[in-house]
Amino acid sequence: MALSKDDIERMERTGDVKGLVDAVKNKSFKMEASTALSKMKDVKAVDPVIQLLNDEDPEVRFSAAIILGEIGDKKAVEPLIQALEDTKARAIAAQALGKIGDVKAVEPLILALKDASLLFRNSAAWALGEIGDMRAVEPLIQTMRDKNHPVRVTAAQALGKIGDVKAVEPLILALKIDASNLVRGAAARALGEIGDMRAVEPLTQALSDPDRYARLVAHEVLEKLKKQ
Repeated sequence: MALSKDDIERMERTGDVKGLVDAVKNKSFKMEASTALSKMKDVKAVDPVIQLLNDEDPEVRFSAAIILGEIGDKKAVEPLIQALEDTKARAIAAQALGKIGDVKAVEPLILALKDASLLFRNSAAWALGEIGDMRAVEPLIQTMRDKNHPVRVTAAQALGKIGDVKAVEPLILALKIDASNLVRGAAARALGEIGDMRAVEPLTQALSDPDRYARLVAHEVLEKLKKQ
């Protein structure tokens, strides 16, 4: 029988996990079914959705990783770590691991920081920031030298979330010399989150940054540090 939007809404309303998991495989209603399962956060969905990580359709595997991240059950950690080897779904699997926040994912995500894929590196850096494990600090500091500025931005943000003072000097360096105004701004914000007063002088110097955005962020962070 053909599915309809009403069917998806009914399944969500009645908690029909099996029906929604089956619907994830339906190309016409994959998004609606995935959204419904994500919103429900029903742990009964975890096992069948884990099975979808092995589906032949990469879009289904991608959706499965999204759902598992939203449900947040730690039973999904090992399957999602395995999914980091799936070239089609690995970036979203990394993000799902960040949302779940289990430290078992830290080492595989650190390895992903050196992958050739910009998207995968970026997702791994974000996930490490969400998990907040100190083992990620040095690898993220190294990632501040990534050739692609979006990854450097995410690495700076992750270091700010983790909050280790070992990141202060590398972030100050990025604030001073990085070619990207977005990285300089992210470094300034990260320094504000860490709250180390060594950042005051370089942030004051950043008030003369040639880029308006970087200047504004430096000003904002300095105001925040003054209130500490």
